[in-house]
Amino acid sequence: MAKYEVQWSKRYYASGRAVIEAESKEKAKEIAEERIGDYEGSMQYDADGDDIYILGEKLTKCCGELGMGCGYEGNVEDMTKHPKYDGYLCPKCTKETS
Repeated sequence: MAKYEVQWSKRYYASGRAVIEAESKEKAKEIAEERIGDYEGSMQYDADGDDIYILGEKLTKCCGELGMGCGYEGNVEDMTKHPKYDGYLCPKCTKETS
C-alpha cells in the first residue's frame, strides 16, 4: 500500500464580549481591534475551514518479484514501476528483474 504526504490545517475561532469605554462607537471598535489579540473567549472548531492538500505519493514498499517484496521502503521517485504488477521496485530489485 502506498503512503501519501499530506499537508493539513484546521481552523478555530474565538469569540467573546468586552466592555470598552470610548467616546464613540467608531473609537470603541478601534480600541477593540487594537486589543483583540489579548482577549479570551469561547473557542469553537470550524469544520468548514479544514484544508487538506495531497503533496504526493512519497514512500512505498518494494513489491519485489511476484509481490514478495524485499523490505525496502523509499521515495517513489527513486523506484521503478513494476512491469507486470501494481507496485514499485527498489533499485536492487529493478536490476534483478532486468
